[in-house]
Amino acid sequence: MGAQVSPVFMYCACEVLFTVLLSGTLTVEREELETHLKKTYSDATREIPLEETTGLVWPAAPGIKFDSNPPSLQEVIAVVNKARAKSALGPNGVPYLLYKRCPNVLKKLHKILRSAWNNIKISKEWITAEGMYIPKEQDSRGINQFRPILLLNVEVAEQQIPTVSQEPVKSLGRWYDSSMKDTRQGAETLEIASESLLAINKCILQGKFKI
Repeated sequence: MGAQVSPVFMYCACEVLFTVLLSGTLTVEREELETHLKKTYSDATREIPLEETTGLVWPAAPGIKFDSNPPSLQEVIAVVNKARAKSALGPNGVPYLLYKRCPNVLKKLHKILRSAWNNIKISKEWITAEGMYIPKEQDSRGINQFRPILLLNVEVAEQQIPTVSQEPVKSLGRWYDSSMKDTRQGAETLEIASESLLAINKCILQGKFKI
């Protein structure tokens, strides 16, 4: 029989393995930052129409009819319940915990969502985002060592509540935008796995504990 490992050792080992130290201050000139933003988010050919492509195979008609009705109260509650209490606040400074602990406030939010959906009129505050750069590693300095995030007033649980302008559709309780792709979960899983493997590789434990 192998030697028993104490819970304290396992806790310390896991903390070393999976705790990624993130720190640093973005120190770049304004011109460099603006150039980076322009290169990342601009598209000089966006107004040029695409040429017709022959030989495309048309997919079969959907087997389940899409529901384009406004979000129900239960759907909004389900999204809010997934939110972490310590998630970053939006520009309006309202914490997600407020919607969790105050059902009447959540119902008010749902009422506003339905009104915006039906009237096709979105508040200016809902379509305005604040950008922030978060360090990806310890002692980050350059622009490539940071990742951008956007804080929105209508984003909970890191899942943006779709707006009318995105022409969202619903199927089997899942939200899809106009691209009809739901790849967010896969990307998040891949990012978590990559960070975990990197932390394991950098840890101070012996090789046999890294397996």
